[in-house]
Amino acid sequence: MEVERPWRRRIFPVLILLLLLTGCGGERVRVEVPPKVPTEGIETIAILEFANESEDPGLAREMELALMDYFRDRGQFTLVEGGRLQSYRSLRTSSPSRFQQLGADLGVDAFIIASATYYLEDVDVEPPRRYTSGPKGEHSYWVSRQVTTVIAKMVARVVDAQSGMIIYSKGTEGRGEKYQNIRLPDWPGSSCEPPPFFLLPRPNRTDVYAARRDAIRSAVVSFAQDFYPTYKYVRVED
Repeated sequence: MEVERPWRRRIFPVLILLLLLTGCGGERVRVEVPPKVPTEGIETIAILEFANESEDPGLAREMELALMDYFRDRGQFTLVEGGRLQSYRSLRTSSPSRFQQLGADLGVDAFIIASATYYLEDVDVEPPRRYTSGPKGEHSYWVSRQVTTVIAKMVARVVDAQSGMIIYSKGTEGRGEKYQNIRLPDWPGSSCEPPPFFLLPRPNRTDVYAARRDAIRSAVVSFAQDFYPTYKYVRVED
């Protein structure tokens, strides 16, 4: 009777992984996938002033700044901030010839026209839970978790300055979540009954700023990353 050796159990998953990566005698190579936005010929972009269709008065400007920061960090494109002189509302119904003329005046290849469309923030304190600690679970206590959620949405269009036509559009949603564990010292951990409602902590807004920042960046990046190529691995047969 053959005895199973431990090293066989360890090496078998490694062999499977190598076969998946190399294929049947082939190899995997990294290839570039073109950006979703048709960026050929686009070097200079004017980001026009964001419109605000949400109930938050500062959302549009924060999204606009986040978008400019993203492009500056990634590089490749030159930004023309003079585009702020033309508001979204005055251009959203413009004809292609108007965009062509404005593109020539500003010296840009494309425009980004965007709008902040939705904003929601919510702070919720979940029902408390009983936890135990120690080698034998001799210490117990009650904890409530506070969840801060922010959702931000935007819609953006890319207009080609040479033709004056919309060449790309997308709506995005960003979400930011932060968590706080709040211990309840006024209720004995030995009790199997949860603490009464009046002992639960009141929601606080200390995490709203960070969650808002994450939500805005998530919405902006979901749109802006489409200007850049991505990469994937494909199998090449021998």
